[in-house]
Amino acid sequence: MTLSAVVPVKDAIRTVSIGSAETVRAETFTSFEQAREIEPEWDALAAELNGSLYMTFGWCEVWWRHYGARRELRVVAVRSGGELVGVLPLFLDQLATPLGRARVAKLVGSDFTLAVMEPLVTPDVAPDAFALTFEQLFAQDRVDMVHLGPCSATAPHVVSAARAAASTLDAAQIVRDRESGSHTVFNMSDGFEGYLKALSSHQRSNYRRKLKKLNNAFTVELDVVESGPALEREFAAFVEMHQAQWKAVDKLGHFDDWPRARDYSWDLVRTLAASDRVRLVRMLADDRVVAYYWCFALGGTYYWRLSARLYGQEWDQFALGRVGVVKMMELANTDGATEIEAGIGSYGYKENLNAETHPLRSITVRRNGLLPRLRTLFTLGYGDFLDLAYYRVWYIRLAPRAKLLQRPLWRSWIRRRF
Repeated sequence: MTLSAVVPVKDAIRTVSIGSAETVRAETFTSFEQAREIEPEWDALAAELNGSLYMTFGWCEVWWRHYGARRELRVVAVRSGGELVGVLPLFLDQLATPLGRARVAKLVGSDFTLAVMEPLVTPDVAPDAFALTFEQLFAQDRVDMVHLGPCSATAPHVVSAARAAASTLDAAQIVRDRESGSHTVFNMSDGFEGYLKALSSHQRSNYRRKLKKLNNAFTVELDVVESGPALEREFAAFVEMHQAQWKAVDKLGHFDDWPRARDYSWDLVRTLAASDRVRLVRMLADDRVVAYYWCFALGGTYYWRLSARLYGQEWDQFALGRVGVVKMMELANTDGATEIEAGIGSYGYKENLNAETHPLRSITVRRNGLLPRLRTLFTLGYGDFLDLAYYRVWYIRLAPRAKLLQRPLWRSWIRRRF
């Protein structure tokens, strides 16, 4: 596979071509202002491929506004025969090492937030798209390493990326290809009633019994808030309820755990509401909101980000958390969703409700050469040390016991999660 020389076509936008029967070319944008010219095509491609919300223009642009400071953007738009067939939004970061700063390329949205990365590229051109991207990042941007993840191991793009990396052995080498956690998905391809029938008889009986108890005590309704002043008001109430629920168990909660999480989340809600993608589901008992489910919708998928509920003996007797999840799924199905992307992590209560747990996979590729090799080794090694010593030992086990010492997650750990 040979690549032509990189030719500048306009300020900060570069085009490369790959020799094949049908030309596949990559155009690189270094700002979202420039990339806005392909926004309609980008969103159309996401719809055509049933792509992930996390790889859409709107989501990536909001993420960049909050976490792009002191980083360089590289949005690689791949075309075949003039048609947009892939978009790979990446950024370049610099991480300190004893041998100078390592230049690292990662997918937009892959740190500071929890999201499953599923690159938006047509499967039959994916190997060429990744090869072109690696060629630019290593030859033009001179990055030391490229990290792709966390990606769902079920996505075909992971294999394409690994194949493309392997084809560039003269310039780069795969140094990591491993599982990196898991994510959960609820499948409702047979409709909500089909989902209920697939539950174990024990879980189905528990759900119906608790729901009946709740209905006997209150008039229970579900609705969804999507836009306007009501969304502003209800999202503020959701954040407050979510934080109160976690504070009750002496934890910080999402909006205090993750740096800039409040500002970022508000921006997401306000921006994506304009494209009808926000779904704030409310569960009401006698007109009182007892649970919230913060979701987004794209295609046939609901993306369940966070939830909040009232707690204490008065509400725990109704198994409000589990009953609310199933009722949220019923509402999502009436809204056209056949799948609920339920986020990163493995949770027993989700699996008991028939969530499918899929492994995540991450690939790290380094540029050949002594300095890139040493910088990559240090960056990965230091990241592993922080993950063990800081996150798993201190943050998970010790910090909750030392309540006065609880602090938001370290940025240095977040940036080095490989």
